[in-house]
Amino acid sequence: MSGEGGIVCFIICFGASAPPPPSIVVDSFCQRYDRQVLSNADINAIKGLPPALARRIQGNEVDYMCQCLGWQDPICKGRAKRK
Repeated sequence: MSGEGGIVCFIICFGASAPPPPSIVVDSFCQRYDRQVLSNADINAIKGLPPALARRIQGNEVDYMCQCLGWQDPICKGRAKRK
């Protein structure tokens, strides 16, 4: 019985584990992503990388610009949203 009191207190004190309302959901990708392409020199460096690595970096950059910066480009319309 003493264990039940702890659970009840936890729920009352800290709330049930329901997801936050959509208005305050934090997009961890947008908060944690560090842009890699910041200059023309970065673009030129990426051109020298193995193709698979360059595509991953470019894909992450586009995802960031579309989802986090609100970039209005036709490429953004075809990309799936991160969850």
